[in-house]
Amino acid sequence: DTSKSCTDGCTTYTFREPGGGRTFKIIDTPGLSDTRGPTQDDANIDKILKAAEEAGSLSSIIIVVNGAVPRYVTVSVPWSCLALHTRPM
Repeated sequence: DTSKSCTDGCTTYTFREPGGGRTFKIIDTPGLSDTRGPTQDDANIDKILKAAEEAGSLSSIIIVVNGAVPRYVTVSVPWSCLALHTRPM
């Protein structure tokens, strides 16, 4: 069912530049504004913060938003950023 959220946990993917250069880690996380409601969002925030802490350091955060769904841009993105910023680690 494509209307349901499908990512439940955080997965870290590691990539190395050719020739043994820099290493990049990408953390794929569950989304926020989960179809299962605010309780699931709270659980997802905890998972995201735990994965970030385990990574040791972050050099950037990329937020991917479905622009075809207006509520994601106007409500979900600001709420998600605030929730991640204000949650104690």
